[in-house]
Amino acid sequence: MLEGNLYLDFNQSNPNNFKDSEDLLADHKSLFRWFSEEVVLDVGCGPGDVTRHVLYPWLPENANKTVLGVDVSPVMKDLGNKKFGHPDVFFETFDISSKNLAVITEDEKFRDGFTKIFSFHVFHWIDDLELAFENVYKLLRPGGQVLLTFPVSRQYQRLYKQMQEREPWSKILKGVHREIPNYFLNGDPITEFLSIVTKVGFKVVSCKLITTHDEFPSIDALKKLVGSLDVHFNKIPTNLRGQYLEECIEIMRQKNLKQLDDGTAVVTEKRITAFLEK
Repeated sequence: MLEGNLYLDFNQSNPNNFKDSEDLLADHKSLFRWFSEEVVLDVGCGPGDVTRHVLYPWLPENANKTVLGVDVSPVMKDLGNKKFGHPDVFFETFDISSKNLAVITEDEKFRDGFTKIFSFHVFHWIDDLELAFENVYKLLRPGGQVLLTFPVSRQYQRLYKQMQEREPWSKILKGVHREIPNYFLNGDPITEFLSIVTKVGFKVVSCKLITTHDEFPSIDALKKLVGSLDVHFNKIPTNLRGQYLEECIEIMRQKNLKQLDDGTAVVTEKRITAFLEK
């Protein structure tokens, strides 16, 4: 997700942009145990708007709070620090599936790990889920808790791969490697997910597979998301981007996209939501 400004533009133009994260936090609020000091990690924070305007204010008012948002894209780190900086909120470039945790652990503020780790719609992009969850476990303090959600259908990744098989996009994107991680292909994503996280050592408090119906105010709003999530979108010539996005929408209409009479676009997907403890 390298189109940071496009993704931020989508979030700011979408009246429902925070609702999903807010609902997830509210649904699991009773499961959390709070400490006088809360050191919180947001994995895959994007431009930082959810980290700053949803997650940070949701934490207990009387706690001493420090929040770190990390994203694999340096563009997102820069956007976060520029637009959503705060004395208690920090942003850094970091890949949760990296073998090197030093970028986080060498920072004095986070040397002792995190009391809470959150992640909203990120883990379906990760190639090595086992390593990613090993790192989450290592970064979490004893007694720490994790709340995450991510789609298992990988509809956008499949969409971009299908688009690249079409002309003229196959020529324009020649040499681009689009690989879909080899997870959740056997029809039983919950069992596969539980196998990964319990092997690492997590205690599973709750884990469920839900069907969601994500609403966008218009097809144009959905197009902004589709463009912002495609890490190779900037390789499409500017004069052809409208055509590229229109073809993406055509493919989605054949699968999981419906448009209501009032123009609202509804995308259906299956998602894992889990609450874990160390």
